[in-house]
Amino acid sequence: MRAAEAAAEEADRELAKAKLGGPDSGKVLQGEEEKQKEEVIRLVAKAREDAEADLTSRLHEAEEKLRGEKTSRLREAEQRLDKAIAARLREAEKRLRRDAEMKIEEAHRHAEENARHEVAIAERRAQSDAAAKVEEAEARLSAAKARLASLKAAAKGSCSDEDSNGSGGSDSSSGSES
Repeated sequence: MRAAEAAAEEADRELAKAKLGGPDSGKVLQGEEEKQKEEVIRLVAKAREDAEADLTSRLHEAEEKLRGEKTSRLREAEQRLDKAIAARLREAEKRLRRDAEMKIEEAHRHAEENARHEVAIAERRAQSDAAAKVEEAEARLSAAKARLASLKAAAKGSCSDEDSNGSGGSDSSSGSES
């Protein structure tokens, strides 16, 4: 743009010189004026093209810079998101492990309680069975004692009958008692 302005000023100066040159120079002046106008148009067009190329280049650089920043920010956001997800996953894993451990402990306590209960039931059953066996044994012992007593009584009674008969049954009774 500055070059075009400088060229336009130069053309104006030359135009002013040509006008001072004389009356014959009208056609020459017109031709020179046309040349100068064309030169100005050409220089302005060149300056415009250069400015547009520069603007396009700057826009392209700015777009690349913005794309780079966008990519960098997206990468940073993705990393932050990955870290947040990883942290949440760790927390969820801790919570699940804690819940699982609590359930295992609860199941263990429940199993121990059931085992103690079953042992207590088995002990009561064993005590009951033992008590029943003791009662049964005591009943048999009582029955055996009663039978023994009745046998002894019967044996004494038969020994006294034999002694009165004089057959000497004391030998037979002493042999059967042993």
